[in-house]
Amino acid sequence: RPIVLMIGYMIEAVVSIAHPQTGSGEVRGAPKPTDRADRQAGGWNRFIITMKGDRCTVEVNGKRVVDGARLAGIPARGPIGVRHTDRPIEFANLYVRELNEAQSSR
Repeated sequence: RPIVLMIGYMIEAVVSIAHPQTGSGEVRGAPKPTDRADRQAGGWNRFIITMKGDRCTVEVNGKRVVDGARLAGIPARGPIGVRHTDRPIEFANLYVRELNEAQSSR
């Protein structure tokens, strides 16, 4: 089931949280995750999703599975939302923070 990160207005960076073939962390329109880092069914997975310009990096449970995937058309600023369709899902400790100048240039 995907988490849909809506960055801007109608532009979506879709990050899968439970993809049966590729594992969690798949980003729509980007190369498949390099590794499967999912916990067993029923366990909590921790995601760190970082956007720097039009580049997306995804870490799942401390393992980088997508590294700097280019997502064309992502605006520099705009609203961020989380959406899930299908069955109920739980989120815990959801944080959003802006990268400082030093972090965004790395």
